[in-house]
Amino acid sequence: MTKTLEQALLIYESVSCFSDLETRAKGIYDALDGLMGEENIAQIANAENKYLRERYSANSIGTKMSQAGYNKLIRQITLVDGENAYQETKRDGSKVLKHYFFQYCGLKAQEWDERNASNRVYNRLQKNIEVDPTHQIETGYKLLQNPNPWEMGAGLIAVSGRRPHEIVARAKFTPVEGEEYQVLFEGQGKKRGEKPVFPISLLVPVEEFLKTFRKFRAHPDVKAIINEAKTEASGDIPKQNRIIDRRSNKCLNRVVKAKFEEILPPRNENENREDDEADINCTALKSAYLAIATKRDCSGSPARQMLFASKLAGHFIDVDPNDQNRLKKIDRELQHLVTTLGYMGYHIKGEVPFFQPPKTTVPSNKLARTRLLPEDRKQLDEWEKLWGMSNQAETMHKVFELARIALSQPTTETKQEETEPMNDATIKQLEQKFEAYQQQTDEKFNQLLQLLQNPQTTEVVTTPEVSNTSEVPTTSEVQAPKSERKQTPKQPSRDWVSVSKAELFGEGEYKTPVKGTGATEERVKRTIEAIMTWNDQFPAESNQECKWSINIRAVRDLAGVNNQAVKDFIEGHPLLVSDHNIKHGIDNQYHNRCHKAEGKTSTDLIREDVYPLIR
Repeated sequence: MTKTLEQALLIYESVSCFSDLETRAKGIYDALDGLMGEENIAQIANAENKYLRERYSANSIGTKMSQAGYNKLIRQITLVDGENAYQETKRDGSKVLKHYFFQYCGLKAQEWDERNASNRVYNRLQKNIEVDPTHQIETGYKLLQNPNPWEMGAGLIAVSGRRPHEIVARAKFTPVEGEEYQVLFEGQGKKRGEKPVFPISLLVPVEEFLKTFRKFRAHPDVKAIINEAKTEASGDIPKQNRIIDRRSNKCLNRVVKAKFEEILPPRNENENREDDEADINCTALKSAYLAIATKRDCSGSPARQMLFASKLAGHFIDVDPNDQNRLKKIDRELQHLVTTLGYMGYHIKGEVPFFQPPKTTVPSNKLARTRLLPEDRKQLDEWEKLWGMSNQAETMHKVFELARIALSQPTTETKQEETEPMNDATIKQLEQKFEAYQQQTDEKFNQLLQLLQNPQTTEVVTTPEVSNTSEVPTTSEVQAPKSERKQTPKQPSRDWVSVSKAELFGEGEYKTPVKGTGATEERVKRTIEAIMTWNDQFPAESNQECKWSINIRAVRDLAGVNNQAVKDFIEGHPLLVSDHNIKHGIDNQYHNRCHKAEGKTSTDLIREDVYPLIR
């Protein structure tokens, strides 16, 4: 159906107020479908081009348009040469019919050339950067044993070479009969419309890998990311993958940077140290994996090893030898090896071992059975889960180890008193000593409990020895050095959740904020919930300039509390805060500087926006 310019402009104006690019792309498609005439199409294309260039750099416009669906939607329009399309000459001299929209909106040929101009990969391939495979594999294995989901995820990537969104949501791994270090992999990213299944090498035994993979997928934080992606982009797998990457990449890369910095040299060394550090990420981990697995599992010519690495990466998908039709055409698929070439920046130092996890000294089937009380068995099960142990024997071994640490601290031995009649003064002195010894015993018991709850803490606070002289310190004088561990928080003095906003924040008849144990934490909690409510009214991928990043200053200004109170709450709920900021693309610590208004401070503005939403 042919449209007039007036009809097309009305449709375009109806979506021009939206910042969500997918909504704009669909509106432009509706406006251009049936619109003829280069000048008419140019009006809409120029307007959209202006909008995009005001918000995105030349390096990102092409990617943003592709992700939002501009290209895919407009290519569905029936093209009529000279009416709504033109003949574009390609580099090889051939011509292709393209819609006029692309002549006026998006990057021009020269801009594409400048955007894609790079010698980064070439320079990387000139270097000979060595990686110690044993150190890399052992670090990856240790991460697999960690209960933190992002440490587990980084470990899974390190030993399998998969992309973050594959590990988080897409990947399926099936053991191969008779193979201890190989699985069948399904869920390859960047293969739209295809679902290849192919074997990949693992740097650790299959059983160890799959055990951690199941734990990782079952973690609530990982499930939440998958559910959010499905909700925001139902049925759109590529968009779901982008959402998953946005929510998980920074968490994973943070772990990679912390754990592999000394093992994994940057692949792009230059004067800008920040660029070097940014290069120690999941992509670098995949690059190291390809080099290590290829060195271990493939011998022969460099060409054969290159082909093997390309198969591991999923860049080149092998075909069934019985499929003669596909086999005859397979040579043209070898062009994908160029993609693999970009990853081959590491050189493996020495031989690559087939890693075997450390074994317990006694086989589990020969361990003596130990009877436990029901309440002790329950506690042991909780510690087994907390510490990521594989069985109760390992857990009990850890309990005894921690007990030995706590109980091996020096204690004051009582000197043998002379066997002579004791007067009242001597008896009183012995009673004071006994009280001091009792205090030491109680403190050691508390230290043992702390170690059991947090096995990573092996430093035990000791109390000063009680002198054997006649002068015995009083209880106030015998004080243990201050421990770095925070004391058990006091119980709230009342049910703050049910307290009204007016009383909690000091409004109206309440002249000042109410005081009491837990009141400050409740003010911080409600303030953060209000900021989240404010941000969630906007789509996750847009309107960043309207949103408030959750940080110490923003919460302090709203809640009217000190910095330490906010810091304590945020450190106690790191995923709650960081995941929200990452979700909305506002995790830069300076983000809130975007809020400016003449004659007003950022405190004024956030109180105008967010304070009314505090419940």
